[in-house]
Amino acid sequence: MVEQVCDNKKQKIWDKAFGLALGGVALAAALLAVLFTFLSGFSLTVNGDAGSISGMAASESMDLFYFFGNVYKDIADGAKEFEEMLCGELMVGNMYLYAVLSTVVAVGMVGCVIGFSIPAVISYVKYANGQTEKHSHKWAVWTVFSFLGGVAALYALNYMSIGMGVGTDAASVKIAPTKTTVAGIVLCVVFLAIWLGGKIASYGKAWKEKTFTQKTVCVLVSLVFCIPLFVLWQRAALTLSLANSDATVNTAFAPVWNNSYLLSMFESALTEKYIYECEPNLMAAYVCSLTVQFIMLGGIACVIGCFVSRYNTMHGKNRNALIWSAMLVGLSLCLLATFIVMQANIDYIMNYVTTKISASAEIGFTYGYGVCIALIVLSVFNLFASILQYIFANEKKEAQTEETQA
Repeated sequence: MVEQVCDNKKQKIWDKAFGLALGGVALAAALLAVLFTFLSGFSLTVNGDAGSISGMAASESMDLFYFFGNVYKDIADGAKEFEEMLCGELMVGNMYLYAVLSTVVAVGMVGCVIGFSIPAVISYVKYANGQTEKHSHKWAVWTVFSFLGGVAALYALNYMSIGMGVGTDAASVKIAPTKTTVAGIVLCVVFLAIWLGGKIASYGKAWKEKTFTQKTVCVLVSLVFCIPLFVLWQRAALTLSLANSDATVNTAFAPVWNNSYLLSMFESALTEKYIYECEPNLMAAYVCSLTVQFIMLGGIACVIGCFVSRYNTMHGKNRNALIWSAMLVGLSLCLLATFIVMQANIDYIMNYVTTKISASAEIGFTYGYGVCIALIVLSVFNLFASILQYIFANEKKEAQTEETQA
């Protein structure tokens, strides 16, 4: 009897130590997310000498606080250049739309990271002091994914990668996360992975239950689908590439830069009467490009929802995962449909223009159909895994109900 009491004491001490260590890892990931949220930013690098960017060589960076004020000042200063243009108001409006979206994402990122980190700290302190027997890790997980999702969304809104070759000259323009931001992402992901491994190990004897094992396998499989989905939804913004026979131009643009390019074409359609009838097609392509911005941000939000709902699924809360997964499938299909409409309108414009001016150069636009197909396939598999989770959870619930009644 005495030995059993001692064993129980040792087990409680071990459980407490393990709980503190596991909770500490989750909290460390959350605190790192808070720190790197305020250190995150993007760098712009221009190298080389080609065409319109001849002689430019620069390296600039914009931190998170750029989207809280300086971006609007820069737009106001640059708006004067568009005053004489027929599409000047649309161009300025497009820049303000980009600024507002970036600010909303930045505010949401900071608000969520701080808002979730506070209960994460409180929960851990209460558990460490013995005020509660269970430690909720969900706040720490939400904190980390708020940071990762915020960086992903801002990156997708700002991304630009241009490689240009004119004769023997070459140049490149790139926007990418700073090294500090990348370091923050890596550290948060590593700590989160350690926490996840510990969390899986903590279930111990529960692995002997068939329904628990089935449900957990579905969670892990879904996570495998969610990780590439998270990356692909950023790539969904990088869909427009351009090449012609006079120069080599490889471009990857976020929707805001696609919009600027389409508006410059729209300006030409208004000033050059021989392509005046292409206005409806240009406007349709522009609206599609605007739509891609919102679909893209919605996709990133849905993937984050899927990530976090996997944790809740382990505790029987599985409907959220099902809803997020269904929304992902819908958004993936919407993205593909938007690209198809956009492609049709741009192709019509290019064919019309080259016919009118008898141009020998061929200009082609290729959209991210490969990204769309990958998104749809992964989203469908992710939805299938969520449905299985739901079925297994219901089977377990029914079994528990029958045992209680018996």
